[in-house]
Amino acid sequence: MPPMPPRAWEIESRALAVHRVLKYVKKDANTAIGLAPEGGDSPVWYAGNAAPGTGRFLLHLAKAGLVINP
Repeated sequence: MPPMPPRAWEIESRALAVHRVLKYVKKDANTAIGLAPEGGDSPVWYAGNAAPGTGRFLLHLAKAGLVINP
């Protein structure tokens, strides 16, 4: 996915990326996906808050059978 924060013209490609990940996980829940929802393009190099929708995405991954580890 492109870096955060999202730009208006990236919304469609971001939604497509999320859809593709969920589709992939539903086919093969025995996979590993690395996520950094609190990351971003920060000039001060610190972890911030997770982007809106992160929890919902993680819930979809868990419902598809993926084990979530912090």
